[in-house]
Amino acid sequence: MLSVLEVAVFALVLMGQPEAFTCVTDGIDGINCTNGMSASPDENGDIRFRSGVTVIKDRRTGTLSFSNGITTHMDVAGWVQFSSGVSAVRDNWGFRFNNGFVCRQTARDTAKCYSKAK
Repeated sequence: MLSVLEVAVFALVLMGQPEAFTCVTDGIDGINCTNGMSASPDENGDIRFRSGVTVIKDRRTGTLSFSNGITTHMDVAGWVQFSSGVSAVRDNWGFRFNNGFVCRQTARDTAKCYSKAK
């Protein structure tokens, strides 16, 4: 089963120029976001977005790679550094990003991403 918060975080990374959005489970096995992004698990259990991008998590190391070439690494301060220039860190409520956005799971089947400046 996909994590709605995880899909929201990856959707924000894939968006480039972020805008506020909400993601909700579709009641089957997918997640739909109000920014037009949607995802479902592929045959390997990885996350496939409708755009065709797949997010692959190495089950052994936990590192992520995106089929569009984005890679990640964890820095010494605990931030996940995406090669696209976005950084995220987990906090008590969800994820904070270096671009001023946060993603929070607001219900079991809902996550919201928004700018803390607004």
